[in-house]
Amino acid sequence: MTLRRSGLRRIASALAAALLVGMAGCGPDDRADEVAKEIWYLGSTEVGSRSRAAEALGSSGDARSVKPLIGALDDATWAVRKRAAEALGKLGDARAVAPLICCVKDGNADLRSIALESLVKLGRPSAEPLIACLKDGDPFVRERAAQTLGKLGDVRAIPPLAECLKDPDADVCAAATAALDALRKQSSKP
Repeated sequence: MTLRRSGLRRIASALAAALLVGMAGCGPDDRADEVAKEIWYLGSTEVGSRSRAAEALGSSGDARSVKPLIGALDDATWAVRKRAAEALGKLGDARAVAPLICCVKDGNADLRSIALESLVKLGRPSAEPLIACLKDGDPFVRERAAQTLGKLGDVRAIPPLAECLKDPDADVCAAATAALDALRKQSSKP
């Protein structure tokens, strides 16, 4: 009897999980074992398990979670991608900026919104990639980038946002105007 490759992968994954679970509570850092277990669950065939794992990794505060969560942004299920984007915002690691910028261009509006919220949480490292999004071919991406730049409060965005006032899309112009107003208010604070 021959096993298909996917069957072998599941067996190997189950063995790895058994080892992780068996080691929990035996080492000096039980939290680290929990992080390893949640990273493993990101590869589960169960959507709910992957989604819960992404959420748990975001709450862990552990830098080892960043790369697996970035990988989860490519999950076939939007709910898992959404949880991964939220988690990356919570972790606050600048390595997540470029992958989250890719999510801003995703077809799912909820994922785009979560990615933008996470980019605000990541702060200053998000500014330059968001400024580049102001020239995207999609007016929705330009609009949301302008809105997000207004929330970031980075003055480097002022000249590119001023250029957006000439955008042919009225929603982009309105978002740029609001962002510039927000930036002026923030820069006038003592």
